[in-house]
Amino acid sequence: MALKFPTSLVGKRDSSYTPPFETSVYDVNDSLIESRTNAGIGGFYNRDDIYRLDIGSSCTAIGSTAFRYCDNVGTNNEELYIPDSVITIGSYAFQRNYSWFDKKLRLSNNLTTIGSFAFQGCRFGGDLVIPDSVTTMPSSCFDGFRFTTIQIGSGITSIPGSCFRSNTLLTELNIPNTVTSIGSNAFRGLTNCTGDCIIPDSVGGALNGWNDSGFTGDIRIGNGVTAIGGSCFTRTQNASGTLTIGNSVTYIGSYAFRYCYKLTGDLILPSSITSIGSWVWGRCNNLNNVYVNSPASVFTSSNAFTQYPQNRTLYVTSAYLSGYDSTWRTAQRWTASGQTVAEWTSYPDPMP
Repeated sequence: MALKFPTSLVGKRDSSYTPPFETSVYDVNDSLIESRTNAGIGGFYNRDDIYRLDIGSSCTAIGSTAFRYCDNVGTNNEELYIPDSVITIGSYAFQRNYSWFDKKLRLSNNLTTIGSFAFQGCRFGGDLVIPDSVTTMPSSCFDGFRFTTIQIGSGITSIPGSCFRSNTLLTELNIPNTVTSIGSNAFRGLTNCTGDCIIPDSVGGALNGWNDSGFTGDIRIGNGVTAIGGSCFTRTQNASGTLTIGNSVTYIGSYAFRYCYKLTGDLILPSSITSIGSWVWGRCNNLNNVYVNSPASVFTSSNAFTQYPQNRTLYVTSAYLSGYDSTWRTAQRWTASGQTVAEWTSYPDPMP
């Protein structure tokens, strides 16, 4: 399945379950320990006698550290169902609740806020739907979980760093085109997420940390992105489609596409680029010809084309052709057998 950026959220969570009015906790034998009708639920910190939790519809807020370090909570649950009455989930609310491993997390359709480290260590699985009502998420919110699909609501405009890093079972990721920024390592290591990786034009700023992911198709970077950070897509080894770099990118960091063995097609660099690092396309064994409409000075480091395929041509528009001389070729390792430099006479269209 592909990394998708739909215009709106696709569906909402299953509403077949009816939560009780009271919030109740149960022991290992499913015997009731306590029930509450408080609007704000908290105070169960570090309890190891709780094995099942039912959050009631009288609850509107789950407080900070409410169930933090409750190692056994969730053992007797099939899922953590947060009813639609809940508006906020506080910081550390369920931190290190290890018994939720691989179980489903059903968020309130009216949720607006998820606090820092609210679910750290829980390792939920299954499908995750973040409703449109959520407007902010903290860094590392779902880092290292085992979701199979993720749908992010249209209320989110910024996806923070490490938010969904290392979701090892993920097959489909749905992000709305309301997203304008994506933090470092937000989607690093999506090892099971196949298909295309498409960054829409709505996303601006820098991309960092999309490496070690399992994408098998194209890598398409939209026209809003201004920088591609060092090692950004390195070791995306199964991406076998084409590489498209948007026309606002000014910086490509070192090793950005290193070890993208299977990428195919021509490499067309936008005129906006002002700085290119080293080993950017190292070991991109199947990329074809390169097209450049920028001065040689944009290659601010050396070895950009180390181990680039043999028998390729680097086409440069006439205004900058003279700068791509033998000194440049040696510095950037455009020296393999059959690698030549020629004038790009059909700019902006690649030569046949």
